[in-house]
Amino acid sequence: MQSIKNLLVAIIFSILPLSAFSQLSVSSGGKMEAITPEANSGLDNVYILNNLTTTTISYTSTNAAVKFYKYTHNYDTDRVEIPSGDISVQSSGSSTTYTISNLEDSKGYVADDNDQKAIWIIDYGLHLPTINSLSIEETSEERCNIAIKLLVNKSEDNLQYYRFKKSNTAPIGIARSYKLEYMTLAWKESNLSYEEKLIGKIEKTHDSFIISGLSNLPLKDTNFSVWDVLTEKLGFTVQKATLEYKAVAVEGHVIAKQENDDGTEEALNTSERISAPLKVKLYGYANEPTAALYNWYIYNSNDKVNYIANFSDKNTTYTFNQFGSFFIRLEVSSIGGCTYTTEDITLQIAESSLEIPNWFSPGDSPGINDEFKVKHESIVEFKCVIFNRWGNKVYEFSDPNEGWDGKYKGKYVNPGVYFYKISARGSDGIRYNKQGDINITRSK
Repeated sequence: MQSIKNLLVAIIFSILPLSAFSQLSVSSGGKMEAITPEANSGLDNVYILNNLTTTTISYTSTNAAVKFYKYTHNYDTDRVEIPSGDISVQSSGSSTTYTISNLEDSKGYVADDNDQKAIWIIDYGLHLPTINSLSIEETSEERCNIAIKLLVNKSEDNLQYYRFKKSNTAPIGIARSYKLEYMTLAWKESNLSYEEKLIGKIEKTHDSFIISGLSNLPLKDTNFSVWDVLTEKLGFTVQKATLEYKAVAVEGHVIAKQENDDGTEEALNTSERISAPLKVKLYGYANEPTAALYNWYIYNSNDKVNYIANFSDKNTTYTFNQFGSFFIRLEVSSIGGCTYTTEDITLQIAESSLEIPNWFSPGDSPGINDEFKVKHESIVEFKCVIFNRWGNKVYEFSDPNEGWDGKYKGKYVNPGVYFYKISARGSDGIRYNKQGDINITRSK
């Protein structure tokens, strides 16, 4: 079945004249851009070139007497036949290839064969735009808004083409594209730093660029540069307009870590209640040097107006000793007065609890109940004193995370009954005054 289809296609192609499939094609020693014309233009293509001297149009047909025309605005009224001196002819078998040279800017070229093919040619070197200046439209009230309107003052003629054999003879404009480029900073979470980032955006036939959102706003002093895209693509010397810009927008990020008693740090768990005292290390990051001021605020979640602590250092430490819900907020500001507020970090500090064992067996089975330690949560003040049966103090400690190993003056005490006295205060304000006996057992 497939072979039959292929045979039919071959027969159809052999019957139809070559001109039915012929196209006006453009060849150039320089650079060119092909623009798809409007669907109702009657043109097959629009070509924009940087050098017509080395550019030719070719057309292949089985017709040995094809006529070629060019027109400026209206094919029906202002077409002229292309002189034979501008056309070279080369025959091969039953087909003839025509090559047209000495092309002109802003002309439509037509091959008048069994059907008609038409294209439009533009020499862009005769239509180069000029960007005179850049400026920023803003008021003092808008200065810190996360948007910049960059005005482009430019001079350009109408880049356009005309339809082929259409009743509508109005020109069709070609939108020029202008590119804006500048540097900003982008936050890299992986290495906790800001890195330079090149921003580029293209607009068509615009007299302004709108830059909005912190991901696009310059977070560092930079130069705005604007130029014509086609000028660059076609290899002409690019004329750029530049504008120095001093950044005012700021952006900040917070890293919060829990500091342990041994000075090590670990990720802060904000999804569960945490025992007090909780020592939090706060690290601020912002787009310096534009961002020059750091302000930390710590609030009780029940009062989001009056803060309980405020720090103006880039990095700081705060210890939570009270039960409840809290949140941490960082504000970074520029010298120009623009401020950015980070997303709040919320913490839940647990209620207090204190449980005391009544026996242990020091030196009996190492690692198994061989130390007197309290079980606690959110104890912010603590003192424990241990006495023997005659009321003599044998041990004292003030950290609820520590304990008594059952030794006095470096030696294990004798088995028997000892006594403890504990005074403590919890994050929720509860005070604990406990006393009782401790039984020390040993099997050997």
